[in-house]
Amino acid sequence: METPAWLAALRLWWKRRQSLGARGERWAAAHYRRAGATQLAMNWRAGADEIDLVMLEGKVLVFVEVVVFVVPVLVVLVGRKE
Repeated sequence: METPAWLAALRLWWKRRQSLGARGERWAAAHYRRAGATQLAMNWRAGADEIDLVMLEGKVLVFVEVVVFVVPVLVVLVGRKE
């Protein structure tokens, strides 16, 4: 049985969304590391709950929830006549 087009589109959308979230988490972790923090865990789970990043900044334990969103942007190029 062939997969309906709407289901294939939904799977593709979900895969891209997950990929975007993972990239955001990696970017946030790299940002904290460049700032001198130590990464202790990524995607740490306790039951049904998850913490995206657990970092250590000096003596401070930092719990990070990464939220990535996309804002549509309309770019208009205007030519100039001489």
